[in-house]
Amino acid sequence: MFGTDYDTPDGTCIRDYIHVSDLVTAHLDALKHLRNGGESGVFNCGYGTGYSVLEVIRAVERAVGRKLDVKLAGRRAGDPAAIVAGPRR
Repeated sequence: MFGTDYDTPDGTCIRDYIHVSDLVTAHLDALKHLRNGGESGVFNCGYGTGYSVLEVIRAVERAVGRKLDVKLAGRRAGDPAAIVAGPRR
């Protein structure tokens, strides 16, 4: 886990994690749109809701029924505290 001292509720980065199936669907829909003569555009893929790295780790631990062996490391250069997609477009 890169960084535990961010200005977030639990100190870990907040990200808008999108399920890979939803990302694939978005790309397939975009391809269909373009093949049907639609114009190209720029869109965000996300849900508009962020979860911290620690929240995701804890959710995985609950799902698998055991603690994960999480290695702590310092922040990565340039990592912002939070990035959440604006899915309106």
